[in-house]
Amino acid sequence: MMTTPNRPATDDLPAWVPALVEDVARRLPPSEIVDRLLTDDRMKIVWRSLMRQTPNDAQVDVSLLHDPRIKIVWRSLMRQTPKDTQVDVSLLWRARDTPLGLTRDVLYSYPAGERGCAAFFVGVVDVLAEPPSAMTRVEYDAEVRRFADAAELCRTEHAAGMPHEALAIVADYFARKAMSMKTTSGLHIVERSGGERSDDALRVQARHVAAESFALYGQRNCGTVAKALSVATGVTVSKGSIENWTHDVPKYFARDSQ
Repeated sequence: MMTTPNRPATDDLPAWVPALVEDVARRLPPSEIVDRLLTDDRMKIVWRSLMRQTPNDAQVDVSLLHDPRIKIVWRSLMRQTPKDTQVDVSLLWRARDTPLGLTRDVLYSYPAGERGCAAFFVGVVDVLAEPPSAMTRVEYDAEVRRFADAAELCRTEHAAGMPHEALAIVADYFARKAMSMKTTSGLHIVERSGGERSDDALRVQARHVAAESFALYGQRNCGTVAKALSVATGVTVSKGSIENWTHDVPKYFARDSQ
């Protein structure tokens, strides 16, 4: 008989947990992050704030019905699942038409406020499921410059008579790589290192969670993001820190809409 490993640590969840958040949480393998978000009293304020807002249903659909990143969450959390249930987890996954096993009819039987809360919940779990890749602005610019310089070197050698067409191909690759880095979202970039990589990682996580909020609600919800991140990571994060770390997040959405 197939067991169900995706249960929260407690069967008696607080009454303030939105019903759809609980439903979605029970579809994920257990994790400390999920448990904290479901049981810490500070999340009551988070859900209350988000329930008063109307989410972008297109983003809700992406987050809860179609987002391939949920597979990354699943694989990451499955590594925390006891070995004897991992096969069952994998079978459960393959049996699902959508990443969380939700249908549109089920999703839209819940109020808009709960749909937004659930999408935000999945976003936070997704962001924190894997260690973030953090780079400072100086490191990022140096990496872009390295690819651009490599492309220019290959083109120079090819123009000088080097017969290998591979040089032109490699030059194009390096050029595309440099351009891709310039145009990709810079949510993993911090302007300067805080001196400790753990702090840099926290700032990148904050930027991604704020981006999730902006995609859903059109605003960063800095206080709400600070509270949720504090609960999920166990590290106290202030609203002011979120405002400072994520001030440029809206520009990425402005660029995407052009």
